[in-house]
Amino acid sequence: MRILVIGNSSKLLVGFRGDLLRAMQAHGHEVSACTAEVESSAVRQLRDWGVRFFPTEFGRRALDIGSDLVYLQSLRRIIKQVQPDLVLSYNVKPVIYGSLAAWLEKVPRIVSMITGAGMAAVSLPGLRPRILAKVVQTLYRIALYTNEKVIFQNNADRELFVTKRIVAAGKTARVFGSGVNLERFPVAEPVISPVRFLLIARLLPDKGVREYAAASKQLKDAGLLFESHLIGPLEREGATISEDEVREWERQGVLKWGGEQSDVRPQIARASVCVLPSYREGIPRSTLEAMSMGRPVITTDSVGCRETVRDGVNGFMVPVRDAAKLAEAMRKFIDNPDLISTMGAASRAFVEQVFDVNKVNAVILETLKLNRQTKTVN
Repeated sequence: MRILVIGNSSKLLVGFRGDLLRAMQAHGHEVSACTAEVESSAVRQLRDWGVRFFPTEFGRRALDIGSDLVYLQSLRRIIKQVQPDLVLSYNVKPVIYGSLAAWLEKVPRIVSMITGAGMAAVSLPGLRPRILAKVVQTLYRIALYTNEKVIFQNNADRELFVTKRIVAAGKTARVFGSGVNLERFPVAEPVISPVRFLLIARLLPDKGVREYAAASKQLKDAGLLFESHLIGPLEREGATISEDEVREWERQGVLKWGGEQSDVRPQIARASVCVLPSYREGIPRSTLEAMSMGRPVITTDSVGCRETVRDGVNGFMVPVRDAAKLAEAMRKFIDNPDLISTMGAASRAFVEQVFDVNKVNAVILETLKLNRQTKTVN
């Protein structure tokens, strides 16, 4: 079968979907991929695997009719060239316009993966966010009508889409995130003294970055000995956290920012506890990677995030937007550093049980009926 996978970024395609692409190939399928953001090293990796790659473009803005129509037409041209039997899309615009392009080109099978509800679940105050949410929901409803299957990473997002009649319940399936490669993220002995907290995230307010800084400041002001680290890229558009704000946190000694990192494993290895105070996720990949390396986690009791923590077993859950409760959870590790090893071991066991990428991909392949034959992939 010829399969075309459509996403936003070639780098994230390799990092988050590489194992899935290889699993498809191992079952005898011909795989092509298409993304808008292109990184040369990622494209080389795809081609080394034997995955045909096609670049395209689309506007980063949430709603831009002109650039979105250009994107739709570029996807149609690629689909005509590839002639796929199945189109699999993920991320908001690839799902919407990839599904529509595949339907217009009469692709036999169309499937989408919802890796996070995004604007479809927006609850921000103000007229513009509500209008934008309605527009996104309508576009999703039209696009997903063409799909034979829609795969969700958590039950809350699936229930949201079904309740709002964006997709029929009978079309839906659920997997445990993107999974994590246990061999690529092996257990590493944690740092115990001083306790080092790490947040890996894009610098966006809804990732809980400001709450992390506020909690760290609260603990610093209390005279406690620990370190808070932050790695992740600045964002150029939308609601963002500025470099000036991050540099001010550094100046105050609240945290240390390491910028964007192409490989987060060294940072996780040097950490004691990984923190993600996000407002909403699909299933956060950074948390799974930290858990795979034997790190306890502190995250929020929110959609997607709560899926990764057994509260009090492999970490702690705190309320969304609550820096004080986050500080309390962080202090538990400072006051009781023995928790780092015991909860870290529980994280690894949890990942092995539920989030192993091989198990996740096996469910996806079974759902898509792509596991009918197997061959060796070098």
